[in-house]
Amino acid sequence: MASNSFPKLSIVIPAYNAEKHLARSINSVLKQTCRNAELILVDDGSTDGTVARARELLKCADFPWRVYSQENGGVSNARNSGIELAKGKFIHFLDSDDEIREDFVEKMLNIAERNDSDIAICGQENVLDGGETPRAVFNCFPEDNRNESLSNKLHMIEEVLFSRLALNTGSIILRKEFLFESNLRFTPGCSHGEDREFIVKAFSKARRISTISDVMFRYIIVEGSLSQVANLRRFEDVATYFRLAKHLEREMPDERFAEIVRNYVIPTRITSAFEYLAFNGYDKKELRKISRNSSLRSSLKHFRLDRGAPNSFKEWVRCRLLLISFDLFLAVMKLKKGR
Repeated sequence: MASNSFPKLSIVIPAYNAEKHLARSINSVLKQTCRNAELILVDDGSTDGTVARARELLKCADFPWRVYSQENGGVSNARNSGIELAKGKFIHFLDSDDEIREDFVEKMLNIAERNDSDIAICGQENVLDGGETPRAVFNCFPEDNRNESLSNKLHMIEEVLFSRLALNTGSIILRKEFLFESNLRFTPGCSHGEDREFIVKAFSKARRISTISDVMFRYIIVEGSLSQVANLRRFEDVATYFRLAKHLEREMPDERFAEIVRNYVIPTRITSAFEYLAFNGYDKKELRKISRNSSLRSSLKHFRLDRGAPNSFKEWVRCRLLLISFDLFLAVMKLKKGR
């Protein structure tokens, strides 16, 4: 282990039964051009060889690292443990199956410190596991932009809520002092939508946000990962946005942001959950029963057309179809998909 006990960046990797993919994230950290970092791997109760694999990969590392093991509590709990363990001035969250470009640490620290920012963001690309061609790239930032004005911060929150700016925590670093002063943590037990909830809350409290257009984070889409599994935990995403709406009501003087969540985001997340589950093998009878849930139906009725929202009319139609009948909703979705 390196002797630098006060690194500038703490890289937190939450890991649960990640033996198969762990080399990808750790090797991307080992290749960094800037060594002023520490790596904290939080083993979330793994039952495979995750811990042994991590120690093997890190045995020759020339920067500080540690493996911390805890009882299984989910990715949000693991990240929160990483926050408490971090010694760096800034913190970065990197999932065990994702990776960062070799100049990530150097460039992100440079822009964050130069602009005295609470948050720094880089571009990201989404790639299927085993592939090289990005399915999506998000880097719509001005080069080395310094977002000091409130209007820019508000614009970024709106872009995230409307999914025009699809960020993961792997594409940002945050000042540790900012996290503690703002009492920002991931919601314990949350495993769907936790990134977006945390990011929007962080944006709402940040004094200054810096962005860099370079694509330096790669989000790997792994079949069978928690985010790809068809089960009712998909609806946790909806609960996440109810929490976020309450947060925005408290923290943001402009009521529009909470209204976007209640009148657009929550209804569209509900229809998306039904569509995903229906087309990925979940029991149709059970979904039909769930579609009659009064709370879900009330949220669908809240949908409002919004000129600023993407595909607003199409989303309104989807909500109306599901309100009329799950079977009608499913039939139209099948026609759309050509099935």
